[in-house]
Amino acid sequence: MDFEKVVRKRRSIRRFTGRKVPLELVKKLVEDATYAPTPCNQQLWKFIAITDDAIKSRLVKEAYSSTIVGRAPLVLVGCYDAWHKKEAVQAASLATQNMLLSATNNNLGSLSMNSFGNEKRVKKILNIPKNYSINSFVLLGYPAETERKAPNVTRRHVDEVLSVNIFSSEHTPKRSYNTGDWTKEKLVDYQKYYCRKTFPGKSMDIMDVMERQLVKNALSKGNGRKIIDFFSYDGSMLELFPSQKITSVNLDENTEAYVREAVNLYCPEKSKEIGYESYDSVTGEYDRAYMIFKAERLPQGLRLESLSKAHHVLKENGELVIISRLPSALFSLFYYPIIFLFGDDVRKTGIYAFWGPYKPLGLRKIKKELKGKGFKVTFSKKYFIIPPFFNQALQMLIQYVKSGGSSYLHRASHNNFFTKALEFMIKIQGSGPLPFGSVAIIRARKIK
Repeated sequence: MDFEKVVRKRRSIRRFTGRKVPLELVKKLVEDATYAPTPCNQQLWKFIAITDDAIKSRLVKEAYSSTIVGRAPLVLVGCYDAWHKKEAVQAASLATQNMLLSATNNNLGSLSMNSFGNEKRVKKILNIPKNYSINSFVLLGYPAETERKAPNVTRRHVDEVLSVNIFSSEHTPKRSYNTGDWTKEKLVDYQKYYCRKTFPGKSMDIMDVMERQLVKNALSKGNGRKIIDFFSYDGSMLELFPSQKITSVNLDENTEAYVREAVNLYCPEKSKEIGYESYDSVTGEYDRAYMIFKAERLPQGLRLESLSKAHHVLKENGELVIISRLPSALFSLFYYPIIFLFGDDVRKTGIYAFWGPYKPLGLRKIKKELKGKGFKVTFSKKYFIIPPFFNQALQMLIQYVKSGGSSYLHRASHNNFFTKALEFMIKIQGSGPLPFGSVAIIRARKIK
């Protein structure tokens, strides 16, 4: 291909067909990799091509590599003699980029990933000497049909990333958990790029099956044929709606495209029932509006603006339903230590990283804001003293430790006494309303 076409066509592929990658083609990719610059022309690379499913399974189960490793037709492990760390990182990274471009030029899908798990265990499984550093895993295969049709990721304009002579921080994005540190523009920027960190349509934020069932029950109640869902984002909730016409509202066209892919992936039978509107231009008259686990994630100005928009598009006596996590004592015991240990950066934990900020709202505050925007609260109940997502949070902690602190997402689950005890306590609390809880359902009527 033309060089610029190769550069612009290359993107990360995470879903492959079952077709095997010929070893001769792998050799071609590695040969192209060896033409990358290397400090002092030492060329101290080593590459390991893994085709054996048993070895891939060991990497997932014993070294806590990402589960995608087990699904890739071929895994290429890139190593470099780490006598000098900066040289190793530089040389191996440059070689990897050559390899990725070569894969694109040869119509192969590729994914460079650093979440390969516990490096010591990977080295033991693959018999890699101690003096070598693992730079990345490169997954290779022929792209699945869904990947071939997926649009390329939007790229930042060169003026955003280029400074002349001295560093410019004009376009520095926000990363804080605190919604008060964000603006609508910063949130749109974050979602525009970060929501494509996996394949289009993948369910993002963690949510327990009990929480999903609570949402599903809430969605099944209420009359009215025309409904609108604010900030569908990853589309994971749309499959829980009863079969009817739904309008999905999103902040940005890139996020809307992501939602469309989620619908095609998880509930394609609903694709003809779901319409899409831009947040800035949403119009119409609706019987009900929903905001599911999003009120606590919006900057206050955007949240109040969203309540006004919901009020505007609802019919007289129309209903707004908000489902939100609350700052309960148990939730706080989890939330604030996370920030203390990992810093005020939503990317570092993966718990709520994908949408953007996260700061639970008190029920009283939500009610006050609803009243100020012309709503009358008709129902509010709390659920789950023990937040059900603690199951996933504990798994992520175990995975973080087992992987040597390298990652905590997309790993095989690990069961022990503590995970089973927590699961039991979460289940016995049931899904009925409680005096204290970590999740609230609020229903409010438009009254003026």
